Amino acid sequence: MNWRIVAAEAGSSTGAEWRGLVERVYPDRRFRGGQAHHEAALLASRHPLSADLDFRPLLAVDRHGRAAGRCAVCFRSGSSVARLGFFECLDLAAAPALLAAAEALAADRGALAIRGPFDPDYWVGYRMKLDHFDVPPFFGEPFNRPEYPGLWEASGYEVTGRYHSSVVARPRVPADGPWRPAAVRAHAQANGVEVRPLGLGFEAALAAIHGLVMDRFAIMAEFHPLTFDQFAALLRPLGRLLDRRASQLAWADERLVGFAAVTPDFGRSLDSGPARALAAIFARRLRPGALICSYLAVDRAYRGLGPALTLPGLARAARLGVPAIGALIHEDAPTAHYLPDQITRSHHYALYSKSLA
Repeated sequence: MNWRIVAAEAGSSTGAEWRGLVERVYPDRRFRGGQAHHEAALLASRHPLSADLDFRPLLAVDRHGRAAGRCAVCFRSGSSVARLGFFECLDLAAAPALLAAAEALAADRGALAIRGPFDPDYWVGYRMKLDHFDVPPFFGEPFNRPEYPGLWEASGYEVTGRYHSSVVARPRVPADGPWRPAAVRAHAQANGVEVRPLGLGFEAALAAIHGLVMDRFAIMAEFHPLTFDQFAALLRPLGRLLDRRASQLAWADERLVGFAAVTPDFGRSLDSGPARALAAIFARRLRPGALICSYLAVDRAYRGLGPALTLPGLARAARLGVPAIGALIHEDAPTAHYLPDQITRSHHYALYSKSLA
């Protein structure tokens, strides 16, 4: 079949089809991909990232004019790498034409490589899921059809980064070794660090969290910093979802040197409309089905502080009798090796790249 690739535009039928394709690809809401509010804002150029981002959504349609696939190519000034994301195919046969069109667009703009999935970048969502497609994704976890990795690899994309999530079904606080609570506290205190629960202090600490996260995440390839206003616009909603007892702040001489963000597992319930989302937030904060460590940042001068920041979340999950999840960890990160004897399942993800030179 010959596929026609068209630009999707906000306020038009193509924009509506681009957004609506996700529901057709994933009719079971528990497995649904996409992030509806981000997609709508990006299409309308009113997203916190829009000022710095050239967002080009593409739609694949068949000879009858029916939408069969979508993606978006994003460009950032000063970068020679285009970013490919929001990839979905209702008809898998449309994938080669869709990817080829994305690559042609990137090459025409002078990009030397195209990388993804980025939806549209690190600050909203990235990575492709590689396994455990039979398990509903946890909150913040990317999800895609199991055929997508093979489609990208068949089109010449190579893995440039690997990640995993560690699921601990029955967490327990270690009674001995370097992870026992007394040893963890002693290590922090010996370095002049006070670790305490987030409590109601998220908003007050937001500027310090911004500085710490911008510094620590700068080691990532194709990193770009956010202004405080952009960061606050993206992170404030997360602040309303955090478990305030499991999430931690670490201070040394009144300077923030560590931050661990832990949320209940909301699954896909927050994309189910305002009323259901509010009900889910209320219910899951009272009784989470699992606790997810989604952000962990430690000042480079205080390496080894990670256990002090993550142990309270593990202990809270153990008290509640719910799983604990270390989410979306790069394979080379120190956190990739935390408590291997307790891990009961690992989910794997990849980041892909293709040269256009």
